[in-house]
Amino acid sequence: FELTGNEQYKQKAVDTLKYYSGRLMQYPYTMPGLLAASTWLEKSPAEIVITGDRSSSELTAIRREIASQYLPRKVMLFADDTNTSLAPFAKLLGNSTELTVYYCRDQICNLPVHSAEELKALLK
Repeated sequence: FELTGNEQYKQKAVDTLKYYSGRLMQYPYTMPGLLAASTWLEKSPAEIVITGDRSSSELTAIRREIASQYLPRKVMLFADDTNTSLAPFAKLLGNSTELTVYYCRDQICNLPVHSAEELKALLK
């Protein structure tokens, strides 16, 4: 749901949780994946969208910085022409040649950053 904005995916997740809720409450240890998935409905994940040159050395530094941070629920996407069917908004962001990182929570985005150091400051 988070990448596509398709409400049907979210509704299917809610319906699945409702269907298994009795069993989940009684035997939570039998469905750890479903229990973990339920937390995604409670609080929106961080959304990180990266655009620009995939061959940039700064991209490696940015990916390392993201990996070094504790972000238990995050959705990360490299926006370019190859994934516009998955996330239509990627078409709008993917035309930039400058490496840019958009960090959003609850569909509210911070100002874009262009380096690992700027991203580190933003994530603190």
